[in-house]
Amino acid sequence: MTAGLLGGLADALIMRFADALLAFPGLVLAIALAAALGPGLGNAMLAVAITLAPQFARLARAQALSISTRPFVEAAVAAGTPPAKILSRHVLPNGIGALLVQASLAVGSAILQTAALGFLGLGAQPPLPEWGRMSRRACHWCATRPGWPWHRVARSCWRRCRSTCWGTRSPTGSTPGGAWRPERAGHVPSVGY
Repeated sequence: MTAGLLGGLADALIMRFADALLAFPGLVLAIALAAALGPGLGNAMLAVAITLAPQFARLARAQALSISTRPFVEAAVAAGTPPAKILSRHVLPNGIGALLVQASLAVGSAILQTAALGFLGLGAQPPLPEWGRMSRRACHWCATRPGWPWHRVARSCWRRCRSTCWGTRSPTGSTPGGAWRPERAGHVPSVGY
């Protein structure tokens, strides 16, 4: 958001760094970072957070660029309000909604990337339970008992779908795009008079 609000050199540097991170496939970058940091749940989560950060950076910049042209922000700038106060009082509260929706959509990817790192031995170490490591230990059961470990896959898919649906619903019945859908709000339009 700072890049979008200030613009200029800060915007160029921050966004080029985010673009450089986006140039790498997310899982490959997470594997490289987790291998460099060492095995462990904290390091795996840090690696996944770094790979997902450019998406949030671009969205936050877009929100800041959009909000900074609104009259209340222009009035704050004209009144001589410092940029840090404008960011914390005007830009962040008005742009946090889109970031929360993005966060709920990214939960599924974070779970799958952390499980993939655990499968490779770069995630949580024993005695901590972890999906990837448990799936790795259960690989030999696939040949002897086909279908046995698939309940874990189904549970993982269900959790990803649930987190995605949580981010796209709204208690007011409106969709994230702003189009009001009466069936989401519990109102069904009448057919006649």
